[in-house]
Amino acid sequence: MNRLTKRLYENVYYTKGKYPPTMETGEVRECMQKLAAYEDTGLEPEDVEQLYSPSRDIVKLVVNNRELNNKYNTLLEMYDKLQNKLKSIDGWNTALEEQFEKDGKELKKYRDLEEQGRLIKLPCEFGTSIWYIIYCEAPNCSECGAINETCIKKYKARIVEHEFIPCFLNDFGKTVFLTREEAEKTLEPQDV
Repeated sequence: MNRLTKRLYENVYYTKGKYPPTMETGEVRECMQKLAAYEDTGLEPEDVEQLYSPSRDIVKLVVNNRELNNKYNTLLEMYDKLQNKLKSIDGWNTALEEQFEKDGKELKKYRDLEEQGRLIKLPCEFGTSIWYIIYCEAPNCSECGAINETCIKKYKARIVEHEFIPCFLNDFGKTVFLTREEAEKTLEPQDV
């Protein structure tokens, strides 16, 4: 190795002449110390380059490892979020299953009532406006005890609006109607 420095006790000397004139004494000493430390290794610049080359690969591996680690941490965060969503979905599914079971039991109860003839389908909601026919002169037909077509022709009738209540249920379509027009049609004489 062709050295540029020489050590003598604790001092380092430049072997090729004078220092560059633009450098301060402290800077020169610092450069000389660093150069001497390098030269003490006995390595040529090519040797250093060979040593440095694998370390570049190691640096690349470390950098890539950091990138992979960051990606791994991101994936872990996404996995945790997905797990939390799945847990909430599982909770939601459990709630849905419970609701379906409850609804199924209720539906079975209604089907049983329907089969027994105890389930009534209302023509409208309670409180809905309905129109019913009131006959003025005779509450019932003298012949049959009910209001029929003969009664409609014989006696005057009027149409009254009222809220739907259960007592009107059996008379729907006869003397109780959802619209005034339906009630009026019933009062019109029909051609036989």
